[in-house]
Amino acid sequence: MQINKYPNFWNYYIKNISPRLEQIDILLKTQSCNISKKTVSILLDISEYDVETIMFNKNIKYITSENFFSIMLSGKSYICNILKKEFKKSPKKKYTAEDISYIYNIDYNKIKNAFNFLNIKTIPSDSIKAIFIQIPL
Repeated sequence: MQINKYPNFWNYYIKNISPRLEQIDILLKTQSCNISKKTVSILLDISEYDVETIMFNKNIKYITSENFFSIMLSGKSYICNILKKEFKKSPKKKYTAEDISYIYNIDYNKIKNAFNFLNIKTIPSDSIKAIFIQIPL
């Protein structure tokens, strides 16, 4: 993951994280069964071998919208880790600097500086862009 080519975390998020989250959301809403290992591999940024290993360990025969999250929770990629951490923190309507640092694995001081710049202590999830724009990479 070459994160340094983006001026701030928002640009990185829009190009790399948001599209994947949207694709996962669409997939789970439109395809309830027989999701291919290759699709899961691409969306979760893990190898097909890892998908197969997780499926074997969890006794999953076919990937469905119901067991997709079981695979995701066992994945080791950045996108899997974001989703796992988000689930641990949910359902949150507002985030602290600590929450954002933990979920996205961003240096806490960068997040805290963004909060201080905006003169806020928490931020609603639908306004998180304001923080991400303030985080230089």
